[in-house]
Amino acid sequence: MDQPDLQPPQRLHALDAVRAIALLLGIVLHASLSFLPGGFFVIEDSSPSAALRVIFFAIHTFRMTAFFLIAGFFGRLMLHRRGTAEFIRDRATRIVLPLIVGWIVCTALIHWIFGWAIEQRYGTRVSASALGWPWLWLTHLWFLYYLVWMYAIALAVRSVWVRIDSDGTLRSSIDRVVRFIVTRNLTVIAAAVPVACALYSIDSWYAWGGIPTPDRWLLPLWPTLISYGVAFGFGWLLQRQVDLLRVWEQRWLVNLVAAIIFVGLSHVLASGFEDAFAPESGWYRAIYAVSYALAAWSATLALLGLGLRFLAHESPVRRYLADSSYWLYVAHIPPVGRVQTAVMNLRLHWSLKFPVVLLVTCVVLLPIYHYWVRPTRVGEILNGRKYPRSKLTALWQRPTQGGLRAPPGNADQPL
Repeated sequence: MDQPDLQPPQRLHALDAVRAIALLLGIVLHASLSFLPGGFFVIEDSSPSAALRVIFFAIHTFRMTAFFLIAGFFGRLMLHRRGTAEFIRDRATRIVLPLIVGWIVCTALIHWIFGWAIEQRYGTRVSASALGWPWLWLTHLWFLYYLVWMYAIALAVRSVWVRIDSDGTLRSSIDRVVRFIVTRNLTVIAAAVPVACALYSIDSWYAWGGIPTPDRWLLPLWPTLISYGVAFGFGWLLQRQVDLLRVWEQRWLVNLVAAIIFVGLSHVLASGFEDAFAPESGWYRAIYAVSYALAAWSATLALLGLGLRFLAHESPVRRYLADSSYWLYVAHIPPVGRVQTAVMNLRLHWSLKFPVVLLVTCVVLLPIYHYWVRPTRVGEILNGRKYPRSKLTALWQRPTQGGLRAPPGNADQPL
């Protein structure tokens, strides 16, 4: 039986902040879709932007890798603080339930908005599904679906591990390997190898999209599962030795420089693929797969290092934004699509319209979160607790409880 961890807690504010940044960058990513040159999106703005195309590519390179790394870290932390039964109940409430409800609501709204966008673009009413947007579509919530799979795999592996490593010999060996990789600054290379192999093996690889976004399949795509599973698993093992985070904090600048180099190289290489699809084999494809994997992991470690270096102290403002980021991400696609469609034919430069899309989305969603999500049962599901209903002047109140806190380490317990 799992015993809850009773060690004195210390909240990991930096990881909370980085997780929120990963989610909020997703809003920026999706808000830029209508402005990307090429017209591959249903909503196509009259003022395309090459600059936003670069920003989109850069964000997409690392955002979900960082998210799954932190998800693995906090997943193991929660498991050992609350026990298996409570862990499953909590994940069912805070991950599975938002996935199901969000999918039902967002899918209906997205199809309505896309239908309107098609009418504005082509002058005729055509269903979104007729243009290849299926109803059985995980939308932007696919990451929750994959997170459930990773939790299930982690629990299954752990149940076997407890039996075969009763004396702790194997987990001690794994701890030494992880410590060697991190302290010798080999994390980027070690993690990039399986990711690059997974990407290279994809039969029809949309190279511009990097790691595939599996939003239209219920059966997990193994290249995506491996690519993000490496991040989740590494985060899970890293939580056994929390002090290793300091290595990335100290090397934030080195990883940032490496990230700029590899993201830039990957963008240049991706631009060389015909129709943005990589050939089935060849050295060019292999170089791109390696470059993209190195970009994903160097940027992820740079983001974590920056967070640990500059966002480690407690901040009520950041705490509020971290709490609201889950709601903002789950709910943002309908308002983003609605505003994108409303401005797409206006004769204005993208530099004016793109901020409007972001601003209106936040103006709509943040008050809803503050008054009708945060102090209600919905807020309890998303944030793990309900906050008292307060006036807008008390927006940045300091929370008195809730959230995960981390002890120095849990290396004495099973994986």
